[in-house]
Amino acid sequence: MLTASAPRVQNVTFDIKVGVVVPRTVRVAPVPLTIVEIEPTWRGYMYFVRGDEIIIVDPRTLEIVAVLDV
Repeated sequence: MLTASAPRVQNVTFDIKVGVVVPRTVRVAPVPLTIVEIEPTWRGYMYFVRGDEIIIVDPRTLEIVAVLDV
């Protein structure tokens, strides 16, 4: 499963939408190769999972760049 080892976030105090900056307290991990193969521009980006969503984060700004349904 793609999200099996993903960092998971249950309770968020911020909006999950593109452009929102994720607090530094949220644990993120490098985007898996499986996703990078689909969207190569996300190489080097970070991600976390909330519920049925994969949230892609720019590692420099911690800004959400995409929200994907699992």
